[in-house]
Formats: sequence, C-alpha cells, structure tokens
Amino acid sequence: MAAEPTPNMRDHASIEHLLVLANIEGMNAEFIHMGLPQGERLKRLNQIAIRQMQTLTAHPTARQLGPPQEKKV
Repeated sequence: MAAEPTPNMRDHASIEHLLVLANIEGMNAEFIHMGLPQGERLKRLNQIAIRQMQTLTAHPTARQLGPPQEKKV
C-alpha cells in the first residue's frame, strides 16, 4: 500500500504567501553564502517576511492587479 503524499503548503497558499516565500528562499541562500548562523538567518528572514506580507496586503487594490497584458504589435 502506497503512502499518501504529504500536502504541500504551496498548494493552498495565496499569491502573496507564494511571493514572500520565494523571496525569503532566495535571501536565505544569500545569507548562507554570507556565513550567517542559522539563528540570525531565521530572525532576519522572519522580520523580512512579516514586513513583505504587511506591504503586500496593506492595500486592497493590490489584489485587483491582474496578470500583465500582452502588447499587440
């Protein structure tokens, strides 16, 4: 009997959550490259994630922005 796959949080995340997650993943890689200890990385990434979520959710009109429109030539 095969085990059921573990649910992936990305399957249920909002676009804002996905954007912040992608950003902090990249920042974490850079912090590792800089040699920051895990505790310091976690502290900084948490602060950054909170600030980004606040910024992305501060204006209700931001959700009304759709995908970029293709330019007709």
